[in-house]
Amino acid sequence: WVFDTESLKWSSHGQPGQHAPSARSGFQFFADEDQAKVYLYGGYSKKVDEKGEEKGVTHDDLWCLDLKTMLWEKIKKSGIAPVKRAGSTIVTHKRQAVVFGGVVDHEVEDGEVLVSEFFNDLFSFKLDKRRWFPMTVRPPGSKGPMMGTTIVVQRSGAAQESQEARAATKIQAHFRGYAVRKAYKTFKVGGKVNELLYSPAVVKGSGAKIVHPCPRIKASMVVIDNVLWLHGGTFEQRDDEVTLDDVWCINLNKMDGWTCKYKGTYELPGEDGDSMEEGSSDDGEEMPEDMSDLSDLSDDDDDDEDMSA
Repeated sequence: WVFDTESLKWSSHGQPGQHAPSARSGFQFFADEDQAKVYLYGGYSKKVDEKGEEKGVTHDDLWCLDLKTMLWEKIKKSGIAPVKRAGSTIVTHKRQAVVFGGVVDHEVEDGEVLVSEFFNDLFSFKLDKRRWFPMTVRPPGSKGPMMGTTIVVQRSGAAQESQEARAATKIQAHFRGYAVRKAYKTFKVGGKVNELLYSPAVVKGSGAKIVHPCPRIKASMVVIDNVLWLHGGTFEQRDDEVTLDDVWCINLNKMDGWTCKYKGTYELPGEDGDSMEEGSSDDGEEMPEDMSDLSDLSDDDDDDEDMSA
């Protein structure tokens, strides 16, 4: 549908049988004004399995709508792309789309156990090359670039330790195309160790203090003078949804680390030592210095959840 801001009227577009994204929520739109195109990325939907039961599906597909022809094109995944996620935030800057955060839900035991994995990583989609690149941060004093982290939250209820362990096996290092060692991090949620996760990037031998926004969804972002500003968003702590009001910024030219401009009114997990503790081994591996060497990698694991309109 298109809304005409002059006539204040809606009009329906598209053709029967047209190749198009599947119905979903939690997706993100971003525009390429120079080429009169808009892109749709990720999201969440429900599908019915062979048993007739509904299952949640998190998407990682990317679609392009040509506003001149009103036809959809599915973009082949190329480069090092984000994993499946919904609720991320995207802004465009200098012929690229910058993606932050998001969440993916893991359902196990026939949906009785739901584990949500929240992200705070940054990715760039180059509009001209149509390739994904990870946006690594190099804090002052570090020996190498680093990616973001995750927060893993399990809902309370019928979950048992064995179910948690099986859920943890579904959560792997999400960054493709380069070797990383399994640098383990233990997350303590609600005072109980739930998962043993792989850390995709650990700064080894660094005296730098790593500071970054906590993983979240639905944050607000804007770019002013090459500086990305981030405000608020939400994440979950057990069965509670927490609304954030902190403010962060990072220079997209230097990528020398996040700066917290306003801590916010919510005490984040880990600050009191009870809600979450995080530790990492020293057996880490630094990210490659030149990420452009990885840009020729492609992944054909695109979502098959497209449909015809």
